[in-house]
Amino acid sequence: MSAQLGATCYQTSNSTNTQQLHDFHRWRVVHNKTYTGEKNLTSYFKNWVRNRHYVETHNRGDHDFNLGLNQFADLDLKELKRQSNYNR
Repeated sequence: MSAQLGATCYQTSNSTNTQQLHDFHRWRVVHNKTYTGEKNLTSYFKNWVRNRHYVETHNRGDHDFNLGLNQFADLDLKELKRQSNYNR
């Protein structure tokens, strides 16, 4: 399924809802995120959805702290390590 939000086209599965696309777009604006090509956009969107699910699941639990979506929420662990020069 392809969905268009503004002038941006996202390649998504049928289970993706419009609210996820809207939330991702708002998050991108807040964090000044731009991507080149539909493949990159789709990949970063999938990472963002996966990370948001992790944050929401954590925050529903009984913890002393909550997580949030920061400027790195569109990255997978491998890319996060590469961008932060993580050497472990």
